[in-house]
Amino acid sequence: MEQHLVEQLSGQDASFIYSEMPKSPMHIGGLCIYDPSTIEGGKQRFKDILGFIEDRLHLAKTFRRKLVKAIPGLPTGSYAVFTKIHHACIDGVSGVDITEAIHSLTPYPDKPEPPEVPWSGEQEPNPVELVTRAQFNNMTQPFRFAEVMARAIPAVGRFQ
Repeated sequence: MEQHLVEQLSGQDASFIYSEMPKSPMHIGGLCIYDPSTIEGGKQRFKDILGFIEDRLHLAKTFRRKLVKAIPGLPTGSYAVFTKIHHACIDGVSGVDITEAIHSLTPYPDKPEPPEVPWSGEQEPNPVELVTRAQFNNMTQPFRFAEVMARAIPAVGRFQ
């Protein structure tokens, strides 16, 4: 069985948590409003919307199984999907992954293949596991930095 380990926060991600204040939360939100008037039959059932999203949750690593509430003030017949994820858990790339996972370029897409192994969260790590993971991450950080620099240096030359 594939194991999904909790990832240690980077220093930047941890700063989003530490800089959060009651009046300045550090969440990233998205609101997509849909007009179902072009749907066959003209009606979209809530359970169909949830089913569509649930079928695609495995397509975006960041997206897990907490879905939405109703949003007041929408045009009659429309519906919306509101996402709210803490900034420590999402960046621009993972935000695009979520958007791509719950949208399609065709009106009636095929259902995606289910994941090979159903997702399940891991148990909370004990203190020894946390220290071991943190030590490993700290020891490998210089190598990850070197890898980023090796990819970035050739790109700098293109700007000259």
